[in-house]
Amino acid sequence: MGEIERQLAERVRAACVQAALDAYEDAGLSGLCAEGRWEYTIGVLRRLDLEPLLAACAPEESGPEGRRPEGG
Repeated sequence: MGEIERQLAERVRAACVQAALDAYEDAGLSGLCAEGRWEYTIGVLRRLDLEPLLAACAPEESGPEGRRPEGG
């Protein structure tokens, strides 16, 4: 696994853990029981938007020697 892939995997893991912790706590504050909190958390994880994480790790398009192509 390359460094970029490793960074992406770590960001995805961290985002999932944080989303799960936040969702579980929010569900508890809403009065859901343990089972309901878990179901809510799984739903949040299924809807988690990963696009910002992918964009943050995407290498910039560049031409030779790291320069952007002309006209692009």
